[in-house]
Amino acid sequence: MDNKISDLLKIGQNIEIEIDNGDSFLKMKSNIISVARDNRISVAMPIYKGKIYPISVGQRINLVFTKANKGQI
Repeated sequence: MDNKISDLLKIGQNIEIEIDNGDSFLKMKSNIISVARDNRISVAMPIYKGKIYPISVGQRINLVFTKANKGQI
């Protein structure tokens, strides 16, 4: 896929964050705060079971989002 992150994600867009916790993935709701030209993004702290779930800087996560006319990416 040759798309830039800025072509796929927009500020305020709802996303799902998945974090590998060893034997399964935690799935949490969040949204996009900023999208930089160098393909870095900032996301809001995700919510898990009604509480903020901290993510460390540099921690690997999966982002799940939908794009109009593309489906789930």
